[in-house]
Amino acid sequence: MLAAEESSDGQRPGIVYLEETDFGFRVIFHGFMEPEAMSQLLAAVRGRVAPRTPFGVLADMRHTLAFPSDTQEVIKSCFLHLKETGMERQALVLNSAIATLQAKRLAREAGIHDRCRYVDSSQDVEWETTATDWLRHGIEPYAEERK
Repeated sequence: MLAAEESSDGQRPGIVYLEETDFGFRVIFHGFMEPEAMSQLLAAVRGRVAPRTPFGVLADMRHTLAFPSDTQEVIKSCFLHLKETGMERQALVLNSAIATLQAKRLAREAGIHDRCRYVDSSQDVEWETTATDWLRHGIEPYAEERK
């Protein structure tokens, strides 16, 4: 677990935690993504995620409204490390249009857009099932809606 410290305004910036799961990893972001918290995430990802058989990553970003410009390169570095170590699929759970647009752009720039699916927790009460079905079984989120 990688916990973030409270900032002076009482908010929990950055990462709440990174944990290993049966499908790979779950990363929970909370609050304003400060550079220091993102650097801690990158160090944790590099330290804990070694090359392995294909795995999935659930990035819970429901409590993040946007990614400041000084953290975006760190996010891309995390994406690249995960790709290089065997990430097969990633589910990004968001409920902010701005954060969703930024996450899509960063995934494209990191060359992982084809592995990512974006789950809108504001519209999907079963967001966790939607995300883990993609990670565990490759079930496309919202495939029925696209038909």
